[in-house]
Amino acid sequence: MTEKTEKTAAGHCRSAPSLSPDIDAGWAWVIAGAALAASAISSAVYYTFSMYFPLLLNEFKATRSTTAWVGSLNNGVYMLAGPIATIFIQRIGCRWTVMLGGILSMIGFALSSIAPSLIMLFFTHGGITAFGLCLNYTSWIVAISDSFVKKHAIAFSLSQSGVGLGVFVFGPLFNFLIDLYGWRGAFLITGACTFQLTCLGALIFPPREPAKNENVDFESFPLNVNDKQGEKEEKTYSDLIEPQVTVDDYIDGTQQLKGTDYSVWLLHLSSFFWLLATSIPYILLADYTRSLDLEE
Repeated sequence: MTEKTEKTAAGHCRSAPSLSPDIDAGWAWVIAGAALAASAISSAVYYTFSMYFPLLLNEFKATRSTTAWVGSLNNGVYMLAGPIATIFIQRIGCRWTVMLGGILSMIGFALSSIAPSLIMLFFTHGGITAFGLCLNYTSWIVAISDSFVKKHAIAFSLSQSGVGLGVFVFGPLFNFLIDLYGWRGAFLITGACTFQLTCLGALIFPPREPAKNENVDFESFPLNVNDKQGEKEEKTYSDLIEPQVTVDDYIDGTQQLKGTDYSVWLLHLSSFFWLLATSIPYILLADYTRSLDLEE
């Protein structure tokens, strides 16, 4: 019995269904749990910049619009660098991409904690930190897709629930750190938190190869009647057994969307404007609240 194969976007020939014990089970759930924790850390950084915004205003004495560029660049690079992150994933894989993202995020926060001006924060927090988080975010989406088929929706929902968990847990924690160590100390400790993304990324392993079936009934194979002039076709053991599905030949069971479909590009465009609009309140909300003399 031969299995139907098709070409994927990456150009690899994959086969369905996979027989790997790590698809929809086993280590796949460890990856889903790690994705939840990584999503919590990333979302905490993404949605809590407004807590630092008034402090940066007082520190550098710049205008609100100039200071807001720090958070705006962070949010913009976080999402716009997605195509670059996919290149890293194709080159070095999800595991190393996540680990690289954790290291870059830590470096970005460490440099931001000693930034003497907003210009440096533009490059450190708005550039290095955001790009590291983008590598992390994009890689976990691909890792979940590679580890789940039938339970992909459940696993992806579980991993994205880390967004709410991160805001709920790290919001008060960052506020406590700011009160205790100031924004520079809080940045440094946050960098240590983002370094944990490297440890979580180390948990991403490719699914194991399916177990090979060693029980072969050679009597079920008919004799070769097409031998010519006594020449017998030699058949090896691997020719007689049923071809196995490898992990590299795996393809998920979801329907592949074509890039030329206008609905796909419409979905991308709508998501872009939605993210563009929803990121603004998280940057300016805290300062606007203080300008109204509201109680904290």
